[in-house]
Amino acid sequence: PESVWIANAADGIIRRISLADGKELTSFGGNNKDSEVKIQQVHQLEADSKNNLLHAGDYGRNAISVFSFEGKYLREVKWQGTDFALDKASNLHVLHYSETTGYMHQIYSAKGQLVASQHVGLPTQSDGNIVSIEDDGSMVCFFTPIGGFKGVLNLYRINKSGKIVEKADF
Repeated sequence: PESVWIANAADGIIRRISLADGKELTSFGGNNKDSEVKIQQVHQLEADSKNNLLHAGDYGRNAISVFSFEGKYLREVKWQGTDFALDKASNLHVLHYSETTGYMHQIYSAKGQLVASQHVGLPTQSDGNIVSIEDDGSMVCFFTPIGGFKGVLNLYRINKSGKIVEKADF
């Protein structure tokens, strides 16, 4: 990699820093009046593999904001605050929870369209977080068991059809 993205949760500013010399290549966001989008509390940053898009999960606004690498605001997706992941095609993967259905694995194209919504279930789990999207389209994720964290989390591999193919406690 030629650069790294960092975010300051206190002021909401997102910066891209050159790894070669430590210089700031771009910065944007924050709470100042000139910002196109007001970043409140960055939780996670994910850059796509093609160096085109940066996704910023903002706890304060319950949204994943999408920016160009130059810092231009493109769009956002409503978000429940779980970790998210990008696949090799730059699709955004999120988990959405509903008390009536449990978890849904939602996939948004690099252009922001919802392209798939796969029922995963797992209504007795909480705090679902995506770790990675594998080459075969399966999702690796972990959940806190109902009753809260008591030293064990549940790790799952879920195939692209929404079926649990592996489970491990850790």
